[in-house]
Amino acid sequence: MIKELDATATIDFVSRYDNDEPKTVFQIGIITEAEMKYIRRSCFRQAITGYDRKGKAKFGVPDVDAEKMMDLYLAFGLKGWQHFLAADGSEIQFRTVTNELPAGQRLQAVDPALIAKLHPDIKLDIFLAVQKANTLTEGRSISERIAEIEAELDKPPMAEGIDDMNVRELQEELSDLKTQLAECDEKNSAKPSQSS
Repeated sequence: MIKELDATATIDFVSRYDNDEPKTVFQIGIITEAEMKYIRRSCFRQAITGYDRKGKAKFGVPDVDAEKMMDLYLAFGLKGWQHFLAADGSEIQFRTVTNELPAGQRLQAVDPALIAKLHPDIKLDIFLAVQKANTLTEGRSISERIAEIEAELDKPPMAEGIDDMNVRELQEELSDLKTQLAECDEKNSAKPSQSS
């Protein structure tokens, strides 16, 4: 069953590089269709490589501005944070700016000055989380992914493709998925049953 896109839904994300307490929690959200179109128009350029005998243009592989794409994914996919601190220890307040588009459309995005305060490795970590949150899976449910991870973790230590870093990442994903599943169960049990 397919449901409508919930552009207000968020997922809490903690970077694997965050070893301090309290953890900095980034709220990751959905990138809307209008925002995704803006990202594509801004980051992908199709180069004309020549013309055929009829004068029709031939296009090569699109050029991608990866840095700009990462910044825009963060600008539209990052919906808030908690415990993100400035060098002096004060908390950095989350804020957005409005982007005016030529067609009169307005898009809210994280202030670029705030994105610039993130370390490049943290930006990449958040970008990957935003990208993952905005990618459809091919019919896998949360329960199926939990079963896959548990099977991976049951492999003997140092099995092919499994090292300490992979184990930690899988354990973190497993914990996140179990939390999501519990939240879904809680929401479903809170809904009044509909009888006909």
